[in-house]
Amino acid sequence: MGNVTCSTVISKLGFECHPMSDTLLRVISPFTYYDDCEQISVFVQEMSGQYRVTDYCDTLMNIESRGIHLTKKKIDLIRSSLASQGISLNDSGEISAWADESSVGQVTANVIRGGILASAQTADWYAEVKDDKFEKCVISYLKSAGLGKRLALKEKVKGISGHNITVPLTLRNESRLIPPKRGFTVSLASSKGWNTAHSTVGKIVDLSQVVPDINNRFVIVDSDGLTPELQQLSLLFNDTARVLPFHTRDSWIESLVA
Repeated sequence: MGNVTCSTVISKLGFECHPMSDTLLRVISPFTYYDDCEQISVFVQEMSGQYRVTDYCDTLMNIESRGIHLTKKKIDLIRSSLASQGISLNDSGEISAWADESSVGQVTANVIRGGILASAQTADWYAEVKDDKFEKCVISYLKSAGLGKRLALKEKVKGISGHNITVPLTLRNESRLIPPKRGFTVSLASSKGWNTAHSTVGKIVDLSQVVPDINNRFVIVDSDGLTPELQQLSLLFNDTARVLPFHTRDSWIESLVA
């Protein structure tokens, strides 16, 4: 299992892969938990021809280590969000999922994404919301592009977790029959850039049922001169939202407002 999985599936996702035994792998992602430097990792174990992918409770332990008391209500909110992605949170606190050989790479990525989502969901429980200078810059640009009448700011939309998610940017179509586009901003240049990115992934996933079309979910990023980071950011938001680099706005503004 180890060689095939590491070389043909997991390594292509940009993750480290370390065989622990003939039937057990440890997969380390390039992503970290919210407001933490600890990299998110999972274990892949072969069991009777199937593969169990689990974080061995690492995510919940990381959340609690930062002083967050996980009540039953909070755990249920996390469980609901993960369930929408086909990932379970069991009574022992493990984030896990089952896969076969053809799907083990994608399921591994999903469980890691589950760790990101669960960790990011805690941001609303302790972090203060501060004005974002880059967000203001994006708003100013969109208004200058003639979108003032179509642009709504900080609308609250109820996600699948039951949370009311504050959506920074909403672009409405002139026709009420066409659903609006929901957008967020991320500045990698700021000190909390990656923390914001992780939190944003969680929020967008939470909105995925309300905004089912990925073309109607976008993230405008301030990544001028940060090519490696932009590639990692694109991986983070893969299958979640369109990533729109602000420094190339002339190339995507027409498709965004269409």
